[in-house]
Order: sequence, then C-alpha cells, then structure tokens
Amino acid sequence: MKEPNGATPKNGSAPGGRMSVISSGTSMIGNLCSDGVIRIDGEVFGDVSANSVTVGQTGRVDGTVHAKEVIILGCVTGSIDGTDVHIESTARVQGDVRHSVLSVKPGAQIDGLFERAPLRQHEAMISAELNLSRAAASFNRLAQSIN
Repeated sequence: MKEPNGATPKNGSAPGGRMSVISSGTSMIGNLCSDGVIRIDGEVFGDVSANSVTVGQTGRVDGTVHAKEVIILGCVTGSIDGTDVHIESTARVQGDVRHSVLSVKPGAQIDGLFERAPLRQHEAMISAELNLSRAAASFNRLAQSIN
C-alpha cells in the first residue's frame, strides 16, 4: 500500500499477516492493542500499542502511541514512545516523543520535547508496555464476558 505522498510504508507487510486498519471515516473510542501492525486513517480516541503503528495523512490519534516502529503522517495529540520513530512532512504532533532512532521531515509540525533512550533499554521498555497493554485488554474482555 502506497502513501498519498508516493512512499511505501516500512511496515507494509505485517508479521503473520496481522494488520489492523482503522479506515478513514471511522472513529474509535478506547484503547487499541495488537501484537502486529496497526494503520490508522480514521480517528482513535485512546492509547494505541502495537509492534508497528502508522498514522496515515487522514489519521488522528488522541492518546499515547507505543510501538517499536512509529510512522506519523497525520495528527497525534499525546506522547509517542517508539524505538524507531519517523515523523513525515504532513505530520502534526502535540506531545513528547521518546525514541532510540528518530527522523523528522521538513514541514512536520511538532509541539513537544524529544527524549532519546538507549536502544536496548528502550526496546525492553516498549516490550513491557506492549505486554501490559495486552494483559489489560485480556482483563477487559474477561470482565465483559462475566457481565
């Protein structure tokens, strides 16, 4: 899948074929967690956790983004926590960015602080956050099945 700017996203092939997409025109309220790839072209009002997260040009996240790979072309209001973070020229970010590897294209609008973390320490932290998000999601499913 090509981006509107002609670029091919790095996360185009999800491990095991697991890609979740929030399409343009779709809004979601609540936290989103996956052990694969998430692409957001619609709106998410909540935290997003995955191995790879792409917020497309029409995408918007109002919450924290946690992933090993983060690609932002749209709008994020909240912190970004990723090992490998790419902020493209069409991006608008209001929040702090914690990263090991960072690229920011000219034209990107960012209102927040950058914090570089050592790669091994950051990868361990991201893995722990993903595991915590998965556990919380499992707990919520169990609680809903009981009710």
